[in-house]
Amino acid sequence: MKQSLLQAIRHQNLIGWNMFLKGFTSQYWNQLYCTSTEISNNHKVSNWGVKVVENALVLLRQIWGVYVPFL
Repeated sequence: MKQSLLQAIRHQNLIGWNMFLKGFTSQYWNQLYCTSTEISNNHKVSNWGVKVVENALVLLRQIWGVYVPFL
């Protein structure tokens, strides 16, 4: 799992963390999530990709102090 995390971080570094905050996330985050849920099936979210992008956008809005409701 550590290797998957490092791969996701490296790939996000290439894409850019500013892009992460705008909703452009590395595909390796989803792979890491799937790996972690295989280990622990206690907390499984079927729409994880949607949730991570939604929360990244909320974080970006909070950083800039802008509130824009989701459509």
